[in-house]
Amino acid sequence: MNSVSLSGFKGLKLLSPTSCDFVDVPLYGSIAAGTPIEMIEVDGTHPVPSKVCDRYPNAFLLKVEGDSMNRVLPDGCYALVDPCETVEDNGKPYAVCVNGYDATIKRVRKLNNGFELVPDSTDPTYTPKTYNYNEPGTETVTVIGEVVYYVLPFDWGF
Repeated sequence: MNSVSLSGFKGLKLLSPTSCDFVDVPLYGSIAAGTPIEMIEVDGTHPVPSKVCDRYPNAFLLKVEGDSMNRVLPDGCYALVDPCETVEDNGKPYAVCVNGYDATIKRVRKLNNGFELVPDSTDPTYTPKTYNYNEPGTETVTVIGEVVYYVLPFDWGF
């Protein structure tokens, strides 16, 4: 059996407790990373590093359910969403609402007359979906906010 040498860690400086301050952030519910689903309300909070909260003071958490974004957001993680109403950066992950009540997280591209929601998954069966408002009957997409960070729940495992 091979042993692992820890000699490379000599002189490693541990962080002081004050450098790892956390703030409890509201956990508002679950959101799909797959087919849009109705957001499920959850009561509670979860800690997020205070430096992140300082940067996004109005942000909230949503529990990610599904694997259509698993390259960047593991199934079961808590996505930190900074509320906004528009897509400022094409291609970044956003929480969006489809039809006024079904919510999902995808990479979003703002189009001239609609949106393209693009998965970022190891599963090739997830494909981009275009919402073209020039086509009758197209579902409305509204932006909930930009996904800016994520944390793992305490009981999360590999």
